[in-house]
Amino acid sequence: MFTDHALLADLTRLMTLTGVPEADSDRILAAIAGTRQPSAVRTLLLASTRRRAWVAANDGYVHHWGDGVLLTVSPFRPDFRPRARRVTDDLGGSRCMKADRYRWSDPEAWRYTRLGGRTLRVADGAPVKVGDALTDGPVYLGDIQRVWGTKPAIANGTGRLSQATGLSAEDADQVVRLLFGAVKVVEAGADLPPGARLSTGAVVSREVFMHDNQRASEQGKADGRNYMSTGQPLFMSVAVALAIADNGGVLPQ
Repeated sequence: MFTDHALLADLTRLMTLTGVPEADSDRILAAIAGTRQPSAVRTLLLASTRRRAWVAANDGYVHHWGDGVLLTVSPFRPDFRPRARRVTDDLGGSRCMKADRYRWSDPEAWRYTRLGGRTLRVADGAPVKVGDALTDGPVYLGDIQRVWGTKPAIANGTGRLSQATGLSAEDADQVVRLLFGAVKVVEAGADLPPGARLSTGAVVSREVFMHDNQRASEQGKADGRNYMSTGQPLFMSVAVALAIADNGGVLPQ
């Protein structure tokens, strides 16, 4: 039984605002409310990263290393000791930059630290492919999106929600797609007019991004300037998706 009534209320409003038919919405909400896997459903709808599985950021080799695991592009050399490390928030780990060029041929390696109760699923020295789960725990859909793209991430989320609730693939897909409807503006157009919605760092709906970028392209051609912006698709929680839908397609700052 799903007991997070506030989350269900947010999902109900989100489906209403985004045009999900009422009959579909009622059927979906009933299935979610009656799920026997509430934790799995809640993790998905909250876009939770808590205890998410660590995922390989690239093809390479896994090596057990202290309290974590080191992922390298080439087979491990026992004399390698990374001295420089640049921390990133990429697929669960810290990024180790090459420290000793004469001892190590990889341009970079990935060190995953602080297991935090996770259990490694790969043997020491084993080869892995990009996107492979290195530990137990749910694979975060945002990681799948970054590794393989939005369509595979939606397909994965649809399968999970369908399995956890008994929803048909079509109904589960309607819900999961709502969590992939935003774009983060990576770089705004160089000559973007003041007050434009596509400012750098803004999070907007996919529809707003495409609409405003189309207008910017047309205006740029007329003015001889570059108003086009670049963006990155995002996986988000129901709460964030609702905030965007409630605010005309733009996440409040």
